[in-house]
Amino acid sequence: MARGIESRVEGVEAVPLLRVSDSDARLTRRLTLILLAVSVVSLLLALLSVGAATTALIGERRTEIGLFLALGYTGRRVGAFLAAELIAAALLAGALGEIAGELAAGRLAERILGVGAGGGAALTWSGFAAAALAATLVVGSSLLMALRRIERLDAARVLRGE
Repeated sequence: MARGIESRVEGVEAVPLLRVSDSDARLTRRLTLILLAVSVVSLLLALLSVGAATTALIGERRTEIGLFLALGYTGRRVGAFLAAELIAAALLAGALGEIAGELAAGRLAERILGVGAGGGAALTWSGFAAAALAATLVVGSSLLMALRRIERLDAARVLRGE
């Protein structure tokens, strides 16, 4: 095809862009794998840190939880109260993370691939939905562990200060 173009148009040298396309595809694959690995590590660290924070929250609010249990609330009901608080915070954090991530991805694409001039964020509803889902899963898994701890609490012992 390149020879055909060169023979028809005088003074033009046609070079196939296959090598450039293959190079861009390899770079994109490598970047995708690196970002996937970073995402997995970040998710594991988020699970650990949110789990530790939730456990600390249960310890700090032990008296309040004991009072709820003494008033007849079930462990699941108390867990639902805590879940509502934590999931609201998680959704806000997920939205802020989506915005920051899109800004960073736009700048990374501009620097490495030379696309997306301006480094603007490509905010989409699906991105916000994915961030909300990830935040809810992280908080939900830590709440499952905390719920077991809440159900083991004895209201009388907690209120006596033991």
